[in-house]
Amino acid sequence: MMDKKIKRRMQIGEQIKSTDEEERQRITGYAAVYNEMTTLYHIGDWEYREIIEPGAFNTADMTNVVLNYNHGKAGYILARTSNDTLRLSIDDRGLKIDADIINTTDGCDVYKLIQRGDINKMSYAFTSDKESIEWDERAKVCTRRIQSIEKVYDVSVVVNPAYEGTSVSTRDAGVDEFEQMLRKRAVLTTYL
Repeated sequence: MMDKKIKRRMQIGEQIKSTDEEERQRITGYAAVYNEMTTLYHIGDWEYREIIEPGAFNTADMTNVVLNYNHGKAGYILARTSNDTLRLSIDDRGLKIDADIINTTDGCDVYKLIQRGDINKMSYAFTSDKESIEWDERAKVCTRRIQSIEKVYDVSVVVNPAYEGTSVSTRDAGVDEFEQMLRKRAVLTTYL
């Protein structure tokens, strides 16, 4: 009679490959918001302001937009609309983003800075096809009203935003952490 022995197969934890879902670094936020007056700069006694009017993105070309860090000045491309790692939508607040940041050293660093709250604002690069300029000679204020965006080139997580009303955060950070704890527990329980 053959002796039946239980055979166990084990894989060391560091060698377990994580799934794409586990590596996913998802962020959401607003790259641009409607009806927020911002001061972009001062020249002499003059103040230059800008405001994005509701509906400005309705006809915008957003077919090949990249998500950058600080408008790409550091060379970080984090996601892109053409491969569906960056998804843009328009709502009554403004231009909303939902993105899966690339899992590279730079991407992980930026994600951690967002997760920790060091980076919590956004910006965007664009051209407009309809705008108006208002000059207030007495107050020395020039106000640019953006009524229609022609094309959006990038949306960026930034350190110094032009619009304080923008935002970015990791998506469901608490849920993501809880899921990771459950996965680790499941792996550990499997080997006990």
